Amino acid sequence: MASIFNLDDWFRGLCQGGAKSAVKWFLESVQGMPDDAAKYLTENPETFSGGTVFTIIREISINAIVPIAIIILTMIVCYDFISQFMNRSTRDMDLEIVFKLCFKLGIGIFLLNHVFDLTIGIFEIGQTAVERLVETTSGNSDLITDGTLSVLEEKIDKTGAAECIGLMLVSLVCYLIQLICSIFVQVICISRMLEIYIYCSISPIPIATLTNREWGGVGTNFIKNLFALAFQAFMMEICLVLFNALISGALVAEGSVIASICNCLVIGIMLCFTMLKCGSISKSIFNAI
Repeated sequence: MASIFNLDDWFRGLCQGGAKSAVKWFLESVQGMPDDAAKYLTENPETFSGGTVFTIIREISINAIVPIAIIILTMIVCYDFISQFMNRSTRDMDLEIVFKLCFKLGIGIFLLNHVFDLTIGIFEIGQTAVERLVETTSGNSDLITDGTLSVLEEKIDKTGAAECIGLMLVSLVCYLIQLICSIFVQVICISRMLEIYIYCSISPIPIATLTNREWGGVGTNFIKNLFALAFQAFMMEICLVLFNALISGALVAEGSVIASICNCLVIGIMLCFTMLKCGSISKSIFNAI
């Protein structure tokens, strides 16, 4: 009879140990999600992927796009000149108009020669905001503390073998789903960086339209999109901060361990969808089309 009780205690202890390991794996994946995402959000376009992509994009912008942008700028200035000529008689044409058009052309050429650096500078502003945010919230970066693990382990010690088996299965399923969510969040962060490179490479063409009143809306909207993309990382970092706070609250909340694990999974899925919407939220703030 005593051996039966010993076998039951051994099986219960085995199930509890497996449940603790499964819960720990899941919590480690939850802890790694914001860390992996923040690594890409705080990275500079110049140093991303060793700087190789940045060098290629810079060469494409300067050697391939800037000459096209200069042609567009010249056409716009010629259009302005023709419009002024058509609206005035030959006697009314004075040197002021010619100087104004030459000034526009000079300013436009200057902008096109430095447009890549100006574009990177806009993203540097957003990057500075992200770094300040990370420094401000650095003290709250630990999701899973020793105290939290102790509370969860105490709850597991009070559960039976059957519930521990269910907890193991739930934790493993949530662990797999959490890995998929983590990959999805990293894809969002990396795709944002690739979008930055695309904007930087093509930036001379919309900037060339700024000197014209009719076509200037193209360049103005492009600059709005630059700021929206630059501060998208700031909003994504805010999502990670909120994720940390929500997870910390879910783990110490009253209830079973299974409920805490499921709540963490729901919060992780919510993080994916919220980070996916950060681009549209940023565009709406900067009124970018």
